[in-house]
Amino acid sequence: MRLGEATIRAAFREHGSVYANTRGWDIPHRLKCWSLARSAFEAGCYEDFERLYRHLKNEWQVFRRPGGPPWSSDQTFEHLAGLDQRYRSLTLSQMSDADLDGCWQIIKSMSRIKPTKSPSVVAISKFLHFWNPRLFVIVDDAVMWKRVLSRSWLRQPIAEERGRVERLLPDPSCPKNDLSCELISYLAVLAWSAVTQRRNPDVTPLFAEYVRAGELDRRIDFPIDTYEAAAVEWLLLGLAELPPLGVELD
Repeated sequence: MRLGEATIRAAFREHGSVYANTRGWDIPHRLKCWSLARSAFEAGCYEDFERLYRHLKNEWQVFRRPGGPPWSSDQTFEHLAGLDQRYRSLTLSQMSDADLDGCWQIIKSMSRIKPTKSPSVVAISKFLHFWNPRLFVIVDDAVMWKRVLSRSWLRQPIAEERGRVERLLPDPSCPKNDLSCELISYLAVLAWSAVTQRRNPDVTPLFAEYVRAGELDRRIDFPIDTYEAAAVEWLLLGLAELPPLGVELD
């Protein structure tokens, strides 16, 4: 997928139009979460991670309808802090096939964060995103998976990427689930997003421009220009709202 600058800008405008006033999806809320995550994982501040954990639990509902007790905040923090630090700084544009197994091991290691019949990609992707917003795209079920990635022009290449990724993994122990995103499909989303980011290097700078334009009164003291996974997520959310070529909405 290759995008022109005008289309990228239009996608971010649509993101702002649709999500700017939606609780939990707006820019100030995400900035607050990124700030807490940076303090937690770069400065080792457990108190800020606990605040982030409460946000994800209470406002983002990451543990809704669990099949058993989810991981506690200290258990989650300890697990994330112990993951391979290479993948805390890796960006989507740097990700290659050599990183697939490492990403797969990290994703699988999070499987029990929310006890359910099958691992919750929603909970896994949200916590991993705040651990590294440069690499891990948030894939929630209701919006990103069923409303955005279900579109045929996205679903087909991601399905093809899933098959390719599965063949490359030494232990792809995850059955296909067409109803919700499962672990290998999530890894395929990351691999596809990595290619998309490399083919469209303007996405993240324009994302940073969009975020800063909406937060003129707030100093952003973390490297938003490197948050490639966040950029791809918001790009896709906005692209899904654009009318087809040749259609104008009054």
